[in-house]
Amino acid sequence: MRIVPELENNQPALGEKLGINLGVRLGVNEARVFDAIIKNQFITIVEIAQNLNISTTAVENNIAKLKEKSLIHRAGSDKSGHWEVLRNPIKFVQ
Repeated sequence: MRIVPELENNQPALGEKLGINLGVRLGVNEARVFDAIIKNQFITIVEIAQNLNISTTAVENNIAKLKEKSLIHRAGSDKSGHWEVLRNPIKFVQ
């Protein structure tokens, strides 16, 4: 358990809420992959690659980044499962 230092008026210490307010930054292809998953939770890596005109390896790398940022999760098996969006990022990098 993490203890957050507080000020006398029960406000979090300076910088404690900074990460929450800034949101998650996504690269261009990360944002495109994320958008494709939001539109179709049953979309496959091959379909994403074809729709976005990028390689399947690039899609896999971007999905790994999205998972690392806790934005998406694969529920069920690779064949019959689906994508779950855990939260929506706030900022995109162009």
